[in-house]
Amino acid sequence: MKIDPGTLTAQDASHLLLDIVVPRPIAWVSTSDGRGVFNLAPFSAYGMICSKPMVVGFSVSTYRDGKKKDTILNIEAT
Repeated sequence: MKIDPGTLTAQDASHLLLDIVVPRPIAWVSTSDGRGVFNLAPFSAYGMICSKPMVVGFSVSTYRDGKKKDTILNIEAT
């Protein structure tokens, strides 16, 4: 199924996003580094931010030693 967010009413976009994040499944976040190497990581800390435009936010933590994870390093690099 293809969904064009630009054609949804605010109410339909809100319902769609709520259906995506409740109950909270794992969000798969895909990033790439500056060389084009891809990374796919699971996140459970995410939620709906806005329905128009459709935005889902997620939280990236660090490793226990404070080192940044690949996802945030890739986002910062690109």
